[in-house]
Amino acid sequence: EFQKEQGLPDQGWIRQALSRVRGPEALSGRDRIREALNALGFALK
Repeated sequence: EFQKEQGLPDQGWIRQALSRVRGPEALSGRDRIREALNALGFALK
């Protein structure tokens, strides 16, 4: 339903979940968020 509303191709949840954990390239920069926030002065635990 969400995918239709957003004009996205219809994919099952398993396929979507697997695409998010397939490897480092799937992180799309999320692996660098902590470093970027620290550089901006945000101390994270």
